[in-house]
Amino acid sequence: MATRWVPARRLLPALTLVAVLGACVPPTAPPPPPTAFTSIAPPQGATPGAADEWYWAPAPNGRAVTLGVFRPTGPRPIPPPSTTTSTQPPVTSTQPPVTTTQPPVTTTTAPELVTTTTAPEVTTTSAPEPPPASVGAATPTFVRPTPVGPKGRPPTLLILNGGDGFRRGYETLAHRFVAQGFIAIVGCWYEQPTPLAKRVNGIACVNGPSWKGMNASSVADLDALVAAAAFVPDVDTARLAILGHSYGGGVALLRAAAGRPEPVISSSGFIARYPTYDGGLPTDQYAAERAGGIHSPVLVIHGRADPITPMGQAYAFVAAMPTSNPPTTDYFAAPASHMFPWQSEQLSDRPGAPMWQLYVQDISAWIYAQFG
Repeated sequence: MATRWVPARRLLPALTLVAVLGACVPPTAPPPPPTAFTSIAPPQGATPGAADEWYWAPAPNGRAVTLGVFRPTGPRPIPPPSTTTSTQPPVTSTQPPVTTTQPPVTTTTAPELVTTTTAPEVTTTSAPEPPPASVGAATPTFVRPTPVGPKGRPPTLLILNGGDGFRRGYETLAHRFVAQGFIAIVGCWYEQPTPLAKRVNGIACVNGPSWKGMNASSVADLDALVAAAAFVPDVDTARLAILGHSYGGGVALLRAAAGRPEPVISSSGFIARYPTYDGGLPTDQYAAERAGGIHSPVLVIHGRADPITPMGQAYAFVAAMPTSNPPTTDYFAAPASHMFPWQSEQLSDRPGAPMWQLYVQDISAWIYAQFG
């Protein structure tokens, strides 16, 4: 049979239609959020083999929080960064749904914020900074005490990311605290609006709570994460501390101001309205304005050369804390900047160790002092 040729002028519209229809096909939908504490495969962007296990748990408004657990079972270096996506489906746990007996948190409506991971322009005040209320540890020497508590379990540190989103740098922090004897948990408390493919070292936070900044709604999301941590095997909730970096520190302290008991470490925290930078949300609430309600132990660790959350924020928060519960302060000299938990430079007043090591040692010693 003779071949029938279709003129190009008739074929081109048909191919165009196919291409348009193909472009309209929706991407693969994410799995539905969990209804109970659930074991999952490592999320996209996580370093393969770095964490011991990963979990998913329910959050407000039908969303989900993600937890990566790192255990003190011996040295295990972080493999090279990878963006390998696991195709293993989530495995539903037989544990009961996550619930919390903490008091309810009043929620407010906050607008969505579309951001990038680039640092915002910085504007600071020129007013002289007041002297710190107290001085933190002055020596890099740290001898770890017996790591287990009365129940035979090590203390747990829940690590919250800042406005940069859920990233592999927080896996690095977790490994460093594991070396000090902690169970370290990296927790995703919101889903970064910027697509994962456009974020450097980003980790997926599928169906995570929407970005709300710092307010009662984000406190409710953090409540869900803390409640989920209680279901992680071997976690002793009486020996659980929360470390929040930048925005994470601000939300952790807002949660403490709502009456939550866990010790909180604010790392480069966004914790006072002034001095500030162009980048906060109109709906942001600040721990310094609610500090009178904080009765849990607090460590404020901050870099003196921080251009994103200037030292004045740490001073304002410390001054606002009740005299019955004075926070511990640990101020790192220049060049300690906003990301000093990862900086390798040495301090002139504390030579002999990189800045990140002093950061981990100071926080570890403070937490062990709280738990005895």
